[in-house]
Amino acid sequence: MGMYTEFVFQGEKIVSQKLPKNIIELFSYFFDKDTTIHSQDVQLPDHPFFKCSRWDHIGHMSSYYFNPFALRYSQKHVLDNCGEHVFLLCNLKNYGNEIKLFLDWVDPYMDSYWGHHWYEEDDAPTFFKVRR
Repeated sequence: MGMYTEFVFQGEKIVSQKLPKNIIELFSYFFDKDTTIHSQDVQLPDHPFFKCSRWDHIGHMSSYYFNPFALRYSQKHVLDNCGEHVFLLCNLKNYGNEIKLFLDWVDPYMDSYWGHHWYEEDDAPTFFKVRR
C-alpha cells in the first residue's frame, strides 16, 4: 500500500512574463482540470523534479485515507484581473521528495503561493507560504 502525503497548493501565477510553451503546458497539466495534455506529451525541463519517478502524481493522485474527493477537486484555475490563481489537492507517495522538488521548480513562475503537506503518520501538517 505505502504511506501517503496530502498536498495542498494554492497561489498566483506570474502572468507578466512570457513563458515557454512547455511550461504553459505543464501548468495546464498540473492545474487545469479540463486539460487534454498528458504528461508524456510535454517536453520536460531539465530540473530534478522531473527526474523523480512520481513527478506526474502531483495533482493527479488520491488516497482513500485522505479526502475521497481529492481527484475531483485536484486541479482548477481562475483567471481574474489580479492574475491567474491556481489550486491543487492531491495525495501521493512522497518518497523521492516530489513535493519539495515541485515547490523548487514552480517557485520562479509564481508571484506567491502557500499550502501544506501532511504525511499520514504526522500529527499536524507542515505549512509553507511564499510572497513576493
